[in-house]
Amino acid sequence: MRDASSDPRKNESTHKPEPESSAAIETSASLDSNEFGSNSNTPDVSQAIEQVLLSKTEARRKRKLAGLETKKYHFETQRPLVCLAFVLPLLAFYEIGSIFLGDDATYLANALRSGIDQWFHQPLAQLGFGQLVLLPLVTVGVILAWHHRVNDHWRIRPMVLLGMLGEAAGLGLILFCAANSLNLLFGGAAPAAQAGLDLSTGWWANAVSYVGSGIYEELIFRIILLVPAIYWLNKVFDAPKLAVSTGVIAVSLIFASMHYSVFNPAGNQFELSSFMFRFGASIIFCALFLCRGFGIAVGTHVAYDVLTQV
Repeated sequence: MRDASSDPRKNESTHKPEPESSAAIETSASLDSNEFGSNSNTPDVSQAIEQVLLSKTEARRKRKLAGLETKKYHFETQRPLVCLAFVLPLLAFYEIGSIFLGDDATYLANALRSGIDQWFHQPLAQLGFGQLVLLPLVTVGVILAWHHRVNDHWRIRPMVLLGMLGEAAGLGLILFCAANSLNLLFGGAAPAAQAGLDLSTGWWANAVSYVGSGIYEELIFRIILLVPAIYWLNKVFDAPKLAVSTGVIAVSLIFASMHYSVFNPAGNQFELSSFMFRFGASIIFCALFLCRGFGIAVGTHVAYDVLTQV
């Protein structure tokens, strides 16, 4: 007869583990979750990463839109019709100012124009075209022909014109400060903004003449001379960069020369320092015309000229 304690079945029933209570199971699960950082009070890592990625995407989108807006502004400022809209108020100021100056009309006719402008104006004036009719018509006609040539649209954004005003004023101020710094560094004084200009004349007459010179000198030396020169030189050399650099230097030499009495009856006596100053200024205006457009070049030219009398 076997002993009951030796019966394996009885031993199994005696040592069988008791099932865990539900409270113990919940406590164990809570400990495990705390061990891996999955507590309900801890932020979801995947959501945090998603928010970071979304914020970076939004930032990239905003930067892209800002870049596109900047490119659009740079493109708009070089459109012929936008340049015309920007220049028209300045043109009206000059023409109306010329009417009200009265006795200073002769002063303006002699002091305002560079040599090429006089050659351009006087023969047509003999045919009965006065300056109040001829030059505005030429300016508007040339720019509209340019607009037609590029087959551009007719929309104009007012904010672009406001931006051009601020940009031209800022560039004119920078150019004015740079010119004064060079004068202090090398001695002497910058030449008057316009050849033959009498600085003792009233500020009103000077302001009108400065505006006129900024418009018409840019029209003549940048649109009428520089653009055809670059086109012709490119045909000759078949090298765009060489054509641009050669055209800019040639036009700048003409620009500087036309401010002296050798070519311009109303010009100054030749002086090497003032010649080099005007030559360098013309190169800057050519660069502005090619990179930023006719309107910005005119606005910068006018702003610089006006600042010289302050």
